[in-house]
Amino acid sequence: MFKKIAFFVLASCMLASCSNDDSTLQNPEIVNPEVGNPIIEGQLKSLKVVSNLDEQNILSMVVFKLQDSSASGNIKFLALADKLKSNLDSLTWEIKGGATKMQLLQKQGDSYSVKLEWGHHFYLPGTYTTYLKAYKDGLVVAKDSTSTRVYVDGDFLNIQWNKPDGNFNMNTGFINNGNEDYSFSLFTENRDGILSSILNVRFDDKLYEGNSDDLANRELEVLTNYITTLYGEAKYQQTNESTFIEYKKLFKRTVQQDQVLKIWVGKTSNIVLLKKATWAEYGHGYEIYAEPKS
Repeated sequence: MFKKIAFFVLASCMLASCSNDDSTLQNPEIVNPEVGNPIIEGQLKSLKVVSNLDEQNILSMVVFKLQDSSASGNIKFLALADKLKSNLDSLTWEIKGGATKMQLLQKQGDSYSVKLEWGHHFYLPGTYTTYLKAYKDGLVVAKDSTSTRVYVDGDFLNIQWNKPDGNFNMNTGFINNGNEDYSFSLFTENRDGILSSILNVRFDDKLYEGNSDDLANRELEVLTNYITTLYGEAKYQQTNESTFIEYKKLFKRTVQQDQVLKIWVGKTSNIVLLKKATWAEYGHGYEIYAEPKS
């Protein structure tokens, strides 16, 4: 029987796979008693989940990976992938309180897929506990956990205006591994003497098949709640012409009056919720726009 093992690095995710057919990988049904097989537990007692950082800024990647202290040398990853495939039906990683579990091991027949390393972006500050659980015959046979403290250290989100980095003039997306039904992206640039950053939200593809007004309302809700959680209630809201007057005092970018919905005034940044000029722009109907305070 011909087999091949391939490793891919994609969006900071290391994937080991072995297959002799083109079948779609499926997850076995998992029952979740906290009881295991002592023989398999002994073989997997060195299995750990670790992260590259104990602390990280919001929207900055934390890399998680599997470790096995019993494997060594150049074949460490191959040996670990083979051990997981041989001893387990499923392996999951989850964030405490999260909406979903990431499947690290998927099997069907002689085909299998193993993630040994993956990236994650935390959107809000806090201390997050993540869990690794290994299953065999519906039982938990190995488990581990790790904690990451996430903080806010930036003039706007994780951006520091006086320290341009490789993300400037690029649209950067932030992986959350299905823990929300949306993901954020950030575009920061310095054009025509205006330094600025734009936060957009993108939803799962199924939402784009529905009513466009419903989708725009979801954008409005998610963006407003996110910025309010981080920076408090908006100082100015679209109730009369005075909000637009304040916008022109605070921002250099030219927009129309009906685009300005809410303004937050931070310590080092001015932040505004804008209705986009056209729906042809990236995203759908709304965006968060920020400039450094003059």
